[in-house]
Amino acid sequence: GSLNLYGALINAGTVNWVGTGSLQVYNANGTYGYTGGINNLAGALFKVQNDQTISCACYGYEYFDNAGLFQKWPGTNTTTIGVPFNNTGTVEVDSGTLAMQNQFNGSGGVLSLALNGINSYGRMSFGSALAWATAGNLRVSVAGAYSPNPGDGFMLLAYPSASGSLTDFTLPQQAQWEILTNPASLTIVA
Repeated sequence: GSLNLYGALINAGTVNWVGTGSLQVYNANGTYGYTGGINNLAGALFKVQNDQTISCACYGYEYFDNAGLFQKWPGTNTTTIGVPFNNTGTVEVDSGTLAMQNQFNGSGGVLSLALNGINSYGRMSFGSALAWATAGNLRVSVAGAYSPNPGDGFMLLAYPSASGSLTDFTLPQQAQWEILTNPASLTIVA
C-alpha cells in the first residue's frame, strides 16, 4: 500500500525507498496539522530503489527540497515525482526514467544521467516547461563496460517545451557527441 506523509521528513543520512508502496505528501500550510514535505539535506542520500510515485494531496504546499544526492537506481521503469521539486544538490538517474510531473527548479544543482548501454540508461521527463537557465548542470557519464558506438543515440530529457539555451553540460569523453534539442526533447548522439 501507499504511505502518507503529514509532517516534514528531514533526511540528514540515508533514506532507501524500496518496495511497492507509493508515498503521498500532505501539506495544507498547517491547516489540519498537515505540513508534509521532504528535505534531503546536503550530504544526505535519498535512494529510490523502486518504480513508484511520490504524489501530492494537492493542497498546494507539498514539496521535495534536495540539497544532497537524490539517486534512482536500480529500477528500470518510471519513478514519478508529483510534488514541486527544488534541486540545489544532485539528481542522479542511473537507470530507468525519473518523471517530474510538477514544477522543477534545479538552479545551482546537477542533473546526472548514466549510460549503461544503448537500451539501458538514465533519463528524465518533465511535466511542465523546462527553462534551461534553471534546469541545472547536465552531466552524462558512461557506466560499466559500455563503450558508445558511432550513431548510438540517447534521448535523455523529454519536456512539453523548453526555453533558453543549454549551456551548462558535461558529456562523456568516450565519443564526440552531437547534442540535438527540439521543442520536446534533448538527445545526444555519438
